[in-house]
Amino acid sequence: MSLHLRRDIAAIIGVIWLAFGLRLLSLADANIWWDEGWSVWLARQSVLGIARGTAADVHPPLYYWLLHAWQALAGESEFAVRFLSVAAGTLTVVALWYLGRLLLPGRRWVAVAASAF
Repeated sequence: MSLHLRRDIAAIIGVIWLAFGLRLLSLADANIWWDEGWSVWLARQSVLGIARGTAADVHPPLYYWLLHAWQALAGESEFAVRFLSVAAGTLTVVALWYLGRLLLPGRRWVAVAASAF
């Protein structure tokens, strides 16, 4: 493994941990807000009930189905409900880095910088 590749991997791992940590900071400090409460309530419904509940809404049901499964595993505390979004946001940082590496293979630092932002 080349020195440049090791450095890039170390940088993106640092960015990922920083992004994850900042998303976790004060995650459970505030009570559930109205829109979060709606998501929790809708995710309590059956899979078909969620589809019915979102049929007249602008939001597609995928997030609510994922939250439905997540709540069965992790519960409905403020931290647990919000952690699904933390995981998705952190994975977005990884996806942005990967996309940057694909689009600009000669300038890998751009991918790391984009992920950091």
